Amino acid sequence: MVNRSSDAVARAPASGLDRAIRLGHEGIAHARRFDYLGKFEDLEKAIKCNEEALRCCAETPFEYLFWGNMGVCRLTSFGHRGEPSELAMAREALERALKYCPPHHPTRAAWLGNLGVAHSLAFDIMVRCGLKFDWDYSGTEAIQAAISHHKNAADRAPEDGATRIVYLLNLGNSHAALFDHRGEKNDLNEAIEYLEAAMSLMGRLNLDKDYLLDSAVVPSNYGPCLRTDSPTYFMVREYANHDPFLPHFPGDEMYVCL
Repeated sequence: MVNRSSDAVARAPASGLDRAIRLGHEGIAHARRFDYLGKFEDLEKAIKCNEEALRCCAETPFEYLFWGNMGVCRLTSFGHRGEPSELAMAREALERALKYCPPHHPTRAAWLGNLGVAHSLAFDIMVRCGLKFDWDYSGTEAIQAAISHHKNAADRAPEDGATRIVYLLNLGNSHAALFDHRGEKNDLNEAIEYLEAAMSLMGRLNLDKDYLLDSAVVPSNYGPCLRTDSPTYFMVREYANHDPFLPHFPGDEMYVCL
C-alpha cells in the first residue's frame, strides 16, 4: 500500500488537487503502517505528506480532509512522545478540519471525539498535574469543551458501533474528571450514566479489549499523574481522503474512509 501510494505521488503533477489527493493517500498508508508496525518514521512521513497536501490545495474546499488526518497523526504522536506542542497542533488541525468539514461526512464523529481527547488531556496536564501549559482555555473550560465534543461524537456514532463505546467512555471519564475537580453531584451522575452505557454496549458487542488498549492515549513523560490519578482517554484512528464533490482520479476508490 505504501509503495503503490508513493508511486502514484511520483507520477502526479508538481502541484494542484490531484497531487494533494495522492499525497493524502500516501499519508494514510504510512499512518496505517505505523498503527500496525509502530515505526515512528512512518508517522513522521504521514505528517509530512499531509503538510505537503495542504500546501498543494491551500484554501480549497477540500483541505479539511488533510487537516483532519493531520490532527489524528499529531494526537497519536503526542501519545507516544508527550510533547505539549504536538497536543496543541493536534487541536488546531482538528478544529480547522471541523470548521470546513461537511456536516454529514463519515469521519466527522472521529474528529470530534479526538478533539475532545485533546481537551481532556490538556485539562489533566493543567489541573491534575499542575503543570504550565500553553492552552488558551482554563482547566474547567478545557474539560467542558471536551465533554461537548465527546457528546457530539457519541450522538453521531452508529447506535451499535464500536466507536460509540469509545465516545461514551471518554464522555463518562470527562464528567468524572470534572466531578473530581469541582465536586458537583450532577457530574458524578452523568459519569455513571455514560460509563454504564459504554459497559452495556461493550457487553452486547463482545468487544475485544485489545481494541481499547490500542486506542488509549497515555503520554509517558508526565509522571504517574496521567497514569494513576487520571481517567484513560481513547482516540479513534480514522482517516479520510474522500469528499463527494472531489474530482475522481484513477486509483482512489480504495481510500474512502479508512
